[in-house]
Amino acid sequence: MKLLLDIMRIVKTIIYLPLLLVLLANAQSLSAGYMNGGELLNQCMAYLDAEQKTDNLCPAFISGIANVHNTLVNWGGHRQEWCVPDTLSVDRLVSLVTGDLMKQAPQALIHDANSLTAYSLAKLFPCSQ
Repeated sequence: MKLLLDIMRIVKTIIYLPLLLVLLANAQSLSAGYMNGGELLNQCMAYLDAEQKTDNLCPAFISGIANVHNTLVNWGGHRQEWCVPDTLSVDRLVSLVTGDLMKQAPQALIHDANSLTAYSLAKLFPCSQ
């Protein structure tokens, strides 16, 4: 049992460390300690408009939310809220979530980017059950 707990701690570190590093590298955009939907939307629009797809928080943030969700579901600690197809590219995922964020009322974009991204993923990729 202790070995299983140690393995789970290592896996959590592997999953969360890259996301944490990306967030820390972009800390200047996290003025209130978290990123809101408007800030994420700006990052994603810049990413989609850029010819060189580098040095942008958006794809790591969105795919990180989706991947952490999948990990928690696979561990049995969380209900499946969305089902992103395995064949979907990160660029397409970013494009779809950005499009959904653009449809939000401006006052909704003041909410945290985590919740808005999760809401978009659940709306865009419902699981057929």
